[in-house]
Amino acid sequence: NGGAAGHLYVEVHVEDDPFFKRDGADVHVDVPLTLGQAVLGTTLTVPVLTGEVELKVPPGTQPQHQVVMRGKGIKYLDRDS
Repeated sequence: NGGAAGHLYVEVHVEDDPFFKRDGADVHVDVPLTLGQAVLGTTLTVPVLTGEVELKVPPGTQPQHQVVMRGKGIKYLDRDS
């Protein structure tokens, strides 16, 4: 009829990953550690979204301890930092 065309809205659903868990821009991953590694300390290869990195686990690491690897999560869009 000569009128303006409407818009198409596409809604994207991201499937759950069996390994990585997302919390906003943060990504969580569980890495198994033996008792000996926790007591004595070790270096682990940890999967990240872009590949793998080495993580030094200090001696005496306790159960449920979390290590923050800054800058290894998901980049915010439309933000400078």
